[in-house]
Amino acid sequence: MGRRGILADVPLLLEAVAVCKRSVLSQMCAGWRRVVSSGLAGLVVCVAATGISRDAMAQSAPGEVRWFGLFTTDAAAAGRFYAELLGWELHESAPGRYLVSHDGELIAGITEIERRDDSTWLTGVVVTDLEASLRAARRLGGQVLVDASRADGLASWAVIEDPEGAQIMLIVPERVFGGTARSGNWVWSELWTHDPADATRFYAEVVGWERADVGSGDGGTYPTFQSSGLVRAGLVPIQTGDMEPGWAPYLGVDDLASAITRARALGGQVLLEPVQEIHGGHVAVLSDPTGVSFLMVELEEDTP
Repeated sequence: MGRRGILADVPLLLEAVAVCKRSVLSQMCAGWRRVVSSGLAGLVVCVAATGISRDAMAQSAPGEVRWFGLFTTDAAAAGRFYAELLGWELHESAPGRYLVSHDGELIAGITEIERRDDSTWLTGVVVTDLEASLRAARRLGGQVLVDASRADGLASWAVIEDPEGAQIMLIVPERVFGGTARSGNWVWSELWTHDPADATRFYAEVVGWERADVGSGDGGTYPTFQSSGLVRAGLVPIQTGDMEPGWAPYLGVDDLASAITRARALGGQVLLEPVQEIHGGHVAVLSDPTGVSFLMVELEEDTP
């Protein structure tokens, strides 16, 4: 699955995220622009290496990123936004709770919460033994924010925070879900961290990942988390001291300009406009009408 590499631009994006989290909108745009540029040149390589087929959904394997969870103060409003923007189908499972499917494949969940400060998109990774992963997280200095829970017929799950404060969902699926890495779905996620060595140790024991550097397409390398010989997620060193660590998910679209126009019309905001120095203008940072931010990347079809 050839894709235009964007990983060389990650550092620029990282610095911008820090600004966005602390300042007004006029300051956000300048900040995002400075951060995206250090890791985005290898996304093409990494998406292809995940082993997730574009045309057929694979069984979930340990270490795979296969789920994304939105926690927001207005689940219905957020659901309408993504449904109209990306063609997602919403299935209300309980008041304030939705399952999301895309092209008939379950890909995400939306849950309504009370505190706006806790609103976020969480990355979900498959583990073999949930209780063992939680014990490892506690032992290594992480926190368990949501203890082992079960969504009947879907998965057992928990939410943890690593020692630097990055939050991630651990899941043990009871059915196949996650969809395919294509337009309208999540195509990538990466950890932004001040301490890649410590993060590598933590996720090695909690998830079973190991670090492996891959070529970024610009002559450099891009650190990744891998398992079973396949790339699972990105590992991006934060170069600025005031940037908050966290997981950054990417939505793929075929036409970024059109997606941005639709997002604005639906009440979303563009925190970072596409700019030529960041992946040739093919990456943007947006927020939905409930204030939750996400990254969007324009995908390219395979070329000979």
